[in-house]
Amino acid sequence: PAAPARPVWRYPAVVAIAVAVLFTAAGNEAFFAVFGPYLTEYLHGSSGQVGWALGIASTLGILIMAPVGRLADRWGPQRVFTLGILGYVVMYGLIAAFRTPLATVAAFALPLYPLTATGATGIISRTIPPERRGEGVGVYEGSAALAASVGGALGGLVADAAGLGSVPLVALALA
Repeated sequence: PAAPARPVWRYPAVVAIAVAVLFTAAGNEAFFAVFGPYLTEYLHGSSGQVGWALGIASTLGILIMAPVGRLADRWGPQRVFTLGILGYVVMYGLIAAFRTPLATVAAFALPLYPLTATGATGIISRTIPPERRGEGVGVYEGSAALAASVGGALGGLVADAAGLGSVPLVALALA
């Protein structure tokens, strides 16, 4: 008889990805939840700038997915994942430091999700046995979904309790 498979949580890469994604994505979702009011009410930007930032980020994210995949194949998924996480730190550092509509739109339009997503799934596919990869990717996706739920609520709570200007600082702390 075959030895029982160890739980997917026993793979350090799975735990590291789940924790990193939980914190970073929660911070990102906290800011995303209040991005419109932050830009229009706090920074006195326009609704059009909100739309442009979201549209540019989505379009750039789509356009760089394949090149990011090639980069992960050549440079390694761990480096790509780390670059994505560091990108969120830089993005929220810029947003917190340069509180202007243009700086916020430019920073928020950075397409960082492809780096973290491609890096995370690449790490999982290289470190977990084939018969467990689906479960490992499920843990990654589950931590991202949990982060979206927790982060959205956190963004609203922080905005109500400490003001819209505090939300980027929380996002930076979580990144």
